[in-house]
Amino acid sequence: MFFFLLFLSITALSQLVHEHSKPVPSFRIIHGRVAGLHSHPYQVGIYVTGKIQSQFCGGSLVSNNYVLTAAHCVEDVNALSMELIFGAHNVTDKSEETQVRRISTEFTVHPGWDWSLKQGDVALVKLPEPVNETEHIKIIRLHSGNETFAEEKGTLAGWGITSNTQTQ
Repeated sequence: MFFFLLFLSITALSQLVHEHSKPVPSFRIIHGRVAGLHSHPYQVGIYVTGKIQSQFCGGSLVSNNYVLTAAHCVEDVNALSMELIFGAHNVTDKSEETQVRRISTEFTVHPGWDWSLKQGDVALVKLPEPVNETEHIKIIRLHSGNETFAEEKGTLAGWGITSNTQTQ
């Protein structure tokens, strides 16, 4: 039931955004800044191993059993497996004691996903076992449907480069 309600919410939200905005020409976000240590405990790092290529993506912990990510991260590389990293500030530092890692091979892509229109770019990754919340691992608060966010600022979080001169 949770899975169905989550997809229903995402579908409704993606339609609302689509109706009131122009298509974005790129998936890239540039000129970010370094986040405070563990300031986004819902953020999940995802190393995707695919048939075509491998890549790194981000996601959000939406329940103890599911991570929400972008459809293009898993479908377009024909994902075989994903290593999900919870509680990390630096995903490349495996010595961070706050990290919990899981391997998953199960994901569901939004049925309306369309690369050319950049619509429905969401997917759910099912975890092989639940992840427990800790001080550094939290489930993100989802929109209840009764709230409005017009004219409010939002935050995007993830890992990547913070300038045009940096290399990945």
